[in-house]
Amino acid sequence: MSFGLGMIIYLIGSLSCVSNLEQFNVDRSLQLSRKTESFKDDDWLTSIISYYLLKLIRFKFYLRTIQWKTTNESNTKKLINQLKGSFQNAHSDSYQARLIIDCS
Repeated sequence: MSFGLGMIIYLIGSLSCVSNLEQFNVDRSLQLSRKTESFKDDDWLTSIISYYLLKLIRFKFYLRTIQWKTTNESNTKKLINQLKGSFQNAHSDSYQARLIIDCS
């Protein structure tokens, strides 16, 4: 998911101190809208993980979604499927990766 520059700097500073970390969990909220489609091409922190967490075994990404009232159910399902596919493509083989989506 797209993280702001301040969060990226914080993550890099923190993860560089724990290079032997074996499990990494991220908890994030996202408002579903048409703009969400731009996230399907995000790298889901793979560049940071591959550089700083060489001993990682498990990565869990908890994504809490908030729907706009104007977003219909079929579009929501389509966006969620795109996010899942993007996540799987980004985290394919080095460690166990799991995306957990909570729709509200």
